[in-house]
Amino acid sequence: FIRTLSKREKSKMMIWITKISLLSSFVFLQPSLGQPAFPSYTQQCTDDAGPPFMDDPSGSLYHDGSAATPVLKDGGCPAPLQSACDSRGAKTAYLEGPLQCNGNGWYCRILPDPNWAPQNLLGDLNFHYCNVTDPEDIGHCHGSNDDSTYYWWLRDHWFRGYNGRLRCCCNWDQGSDPLTDGGIVNRCDFRRLVTPNENINNCRDANEDTNLSYEGGCDEVLDEIVENDAQCWEVQRFGNVDSGDSDEDDEDDSDEDDEDDSDEDDEDDEDEDDEDDEDDEDDSDEDEDDEDESDEDEDESDEDDSDEEDQDRFTGNMVKMCM
Repeated sequence: FIRTLSKREKSKMMIWITKISLLSSFVFLQPSLGQPAFPSYTQQCTDDAGPPFMDDPSGSLYHDGSAATPVLKDGGCPAPLQSACDSRGAKTAYLEGPLQCNGNGWYCRILPDPNWAPQNLLGDLNFHYCNVTDPEDIGHCHGSNDDSTYYWWLRDHWFRGYNGRLRCCCNWDQGSDPLTDGGIVNRCDFRRLVTPNENINNCRDANEDTNLSYEGGCDEVLDEIVENDAQCWEVQRFGNVDSGDSDEDDEDDSDEDDEDDSDEDDEDDEDEDDEDDEDDEDDSDEDEDDEDESDEDEDESDEDDSDEEDQDRFTGNMVKMCM
């Protein structure tokens, strides 16, 4: 068939074959790059904790196998996560998104949980609620005015080991009951949007030097916090626990301890054997001494017996002579 084609037709065919090959490579090789369908591009900066996003194995999620548990409301998801729950499942939706906060942004607080080790959380407590008279920082607060930053902040703080009970809500500075109105917390850190047009290699930390953190404090001490629960959601046992390395370390320590114990036992056995050998030599020497003493006693006994016999002979002879 190809032989019957003209040079022009062959050239067109080769062009189409090349295009199809390139398209196939793009479609089928993309999963091997490790980048999932969501999020659409990376906002991971240099100082973000955890493994590089682009190194994630295809189909894997940063929270796979974790103990994190979404708190459902009447068996379902809240409105800002409903679409994500339908398409991705509740756990993935709560820990990744995408959010539907109508572009108003979000804010989250991580609070210590007595049933979940805090890891590194207690070293970065930065807020208290606006209904306390004796303010003391009790948790970590962070937010953004862009919905797409939610995934990147969660991933970063997950791998930082900021472990605890997570509560998040829509509306950073817009919408109903926004955080910046000063009726919820006294302060909250901010994560900025990293745009697709930025050179991600130039982004050191999207959580710092933004000058957009909320520092406005509380307008007054409230009787209770006013927060629209319909736009909020919670996760229990949030945060990374790197049990794999810990187990390997424990196994290594155990192996080292076993080797040390084995070496100590061997040394003890050798020492005991040496002591036993020394005891055996001492016993042998004592036996030899006993044998020598026994021989000497026997010789002395024989000599005594001989003397007694000689004396008897001598006495008998004297008796005979007297007779």
